[in-house]
Amino acid sequence: MIYETWQLWALLSLIFLVFEIFIPGMILGCLAVGALGGSVGAALGYSIEGQMIAASISSILAFAIVRPLFLKWFNKNDGKKIGIEALVGRSAVVTRPVDSSTQLGRCKIDGDDWRMKVNNTENNNDIKIGDSVEITDVDSTTLIVKLKSN
Repeated sequence: MIYETWQLWALLSLIFLVFEIFIPGMILGCLAVGALGGSVGAALGYSIEGQMIAASISSILAFAIVRPLFLKWFNKNDGKKIGIEALVGRSAVVTRPVDSSTQLGRCKIDGDDWRMKVNNTENNNDIKIGDSVEITDVDSTTLIVKLKSN
């Protein structure tokens, strides 16, 4: 079975799109658009040089126009904090007081028990089980807290 040139370009485009699923970033997607441009060039009867030029121009336009729009749409979060950073500023309940030797205790937020370290300006002895603390920062998996003023 002999394939026409435009079909080979279309197959190349499909291959790029499949790999785009595994390697996100819209780079292979832009190359897929370029391969479609080469396919259109081949279908219109352009020589191999014309097909390559059509593929190149299509790829460049996709990188310049489509990729920035796609990345902007795909990466928007409306300024919302996500993940562990979303805990800063929220309240937690102390489940284990601060140990004087390790300077660490435990607190609970949203049903999860976290390791906590009290802000250096606070007196660790003032914090007891059941007290409400405010999360001021996050250091790896340790919440930095301060005693919440009532």
